[in-house]
Order: sequence, then C-alpha cells, then structure tokens
Amino acid sequence: MGSDLPGEAIASFVRLLYEVGPNFSEISRRINVPKETIRYWYHKKILAHGFGVYASIDMEKLGLKRVAMIVDFGKEYRHHAQAILIAMNQLCYVTYFERIMPEDTYLVHSSVPEQYLQSYLGLFTQLKEIGLFSSVESYVFDTFRTMPMKGEFYDFDTGRWFYDWKALDNFQLPTISKKEDFDYTDLLIIKELQKDASRSFSVIAKELTMNYRTLNWHYTNHIMKRQLVKGYILRWMGTSYDYKAEKALQRAHRYFNVSVFIKKPLSASLLSRINELPFLWSEGLAQNYYEFDFFFPVDVINECFQYLTDVLIPVKEAVKVLILDQTNALSFSIPYHLYDPDRRRWSFQPEILLERFRELQIKISHPANS
Repeated sequence: MGSDLPGEAIASFVRLLYEVGPNFSEISRRINVPKETIRYWYHKKILAHGFGVYASIDMEKLGLKRVAMIVDFGKEYRHHAQAILIAMNQLCYVTYFERIMPEDTYLVHSSVPEQYLQSYLGLFTQLKEIGLFSSVESYVFDTFRTMPMKGEFYDFDTGRWFYDWKALDNFQLPTISKKEDFDYTDLLIIKELQKDASRSFSVIAKELTMNYRTLNWHYTNHIMKRQLVKGYILRWMGTSYDYKAEKALQRAHRYFNVSVFIKKPLSASLLSRINELPFLWSEGLAQNYYEFDFFFPVDVINECFQYLTDVLIPVKEAVKVLILDQTNALSFSIPYHLYDPDRRRWSFQPEILLERFRELQIKISHPANS
C-alpha cells in the first residue's frame, strides 16, 4: 500500500478504532506506538479523509429490534415520501431510509421496542389500508450489526480498495444480546456518541447541558459496564443527517449501494463468503431471511457482482437485489425522544399515530383547506 503507516499497523489501528474508538492512550498501549503518532494517524488518515467515527449501539440491549420494510407510497404521496419518513423518525422509530431505483420505492429501517413489534407492523398495515402506502413488505431481524471496516484492504492515501476475491472463512455468527437496564440520561449520551464519537466528554456535556461528572458516571457505570456501546464505526461512505442544519449531508459518491435480501436459511459457509467481503456495511440476520447492505467501489462493480453471483447461485431463487439511491437517503440516531423518562419505558400509541397520519393525508390532498 502507498500509506506512510506500516502495513500491519494500519489494520491494527483501524481494528482498535472499531473496538475502543478514538481512545489514543489505549490504542497506543495496545500496539506500542506513541500516543502522538496515533493522534497524527487519526487526524491525517481518518478525519482528513472524511471518515467520521460513530458509536455502534447494541440496540437489543436497549430492548429494540431492527425492522426493515420495502414500501411503495400511494401515488398521491410519492412526492412527499421523504418528508413523511422524516416525520416517522420523530413519531414512530424510523432510523434510516433510502430510495430504491428504478422502482421509486423505499427501503425503510426502524429500531422498534420489542414489546410493540406486532402493533408496529399492524400500524403499517393500516397505513397501507388508508392508502398512504400501496405496498409494504416487512422483515424483523433477530440481530443487526454494522460491520467494522477492513482497513487491511484499503489504501488510506489513494482511497482505493485492494482485495483478492478469496473468502477468508473466519465468519462467526453474532450472538443475540439480552436487554439491559438503562435510563434517559444514558440514551442522551448514546445519541451524541452515535452522531459523533470523536468529541471530548466536555464538549458532549456542554451540548447536553449536563454536568461533566454526571456524564462520565453514566458512561462508565451504565454505557460501558453494560456494553450498550458495542464498538465504533468508521463511516467511509454514505449519508447522515445534520440535526442543527436540518438537512442531509452527502459526500461525493464513489460507491454503488446495493441491498441484498435472501428469503431462505443459509449455510455457515455461504454466510462466511458474504460476510468477508470488505464492502459489506451491515447485515440483518433472522432464522429464515437475511439482509446484507453493500457499498461497492465504482471501479470494481463488475467484480463485486460476479463474486455475489457465484456465491448466491445455490439460493438464487430466494434472492432479491435492491439498487439504492444515496442522494435520497437519511440516517438518524437512536429514537431517544420516544422514551418516556418518567415511566422508564419506550412509548408507542398506534391509534394516535394513525389519526395523525390521516390528518397528514388530508393536508396533502387538500392543501388549500389545511
């Protein structure tokens, strides 16, 4: 590679960023490199290339399950699709969406309290019945995770990937976490770490108007002790949402975003071959279906699809491939605003939500009367 980091140090550095985040002292201790050098690497190779660092949250420990839906809006509401989905982030647990091309449908992800799963799915069925959606296809995952960046295949100077297209065969099936205790303060801190984990605690405390000692106590005794944060993400592509500016932030797109749904149980060897591609961004796993989200570098799209074709031939009848539009995508932090701190539980009122969406329909259909 053309980087000024020694080859093995690159991989170690990136793996530790995933594990402990921008904790320069801990990374320095583990790989025996001066802290000043680690700090330099972090700023030159990570931040200078637009790679933000974000906390990866164990949603299952917060009592949340990942739900993916492929939805088509009713014809009358397609021009308002993104505004409606942003409203759904505020009202009903939507954490990510992206437009599917060329169908002009949407892939929508939600992090839903487990106790409300059936009611949540029922709400979307009702939204289809009243015409907001013309179709809804739902998937509930047992576990969902964002994959660590495989820095050993990436040149941090040229921004190019190098991969020999051989399966590494060291896949390990992720475990399903059990719910842990947490409170609203924990969620506020987690939300900030999920938005940008590179900031100091003093900056986050100021952002939350929270006492620094209170923040540090919750982080140490709740978030880390209970492993509510399970790692850190290097977002080497994609879009995010700027909450202050209230707009999407997009990088120049050098990646081709593809989501693959497989509606059939998979063998461990097949899962391994999918999982070891360095371009795998996230995966949702259930007993009988799966979702894999890839960001393929545009210069190796053909090789990527050839690899996937060879891998998925045994289950090709159960495969659905979605081509996604990054310019029409938003991701959000955890739905902390839907947690009731007084009752210490997540809130969900489908009857009230259905009525609010009925009112929204009237405003869209009859704007002059709204």
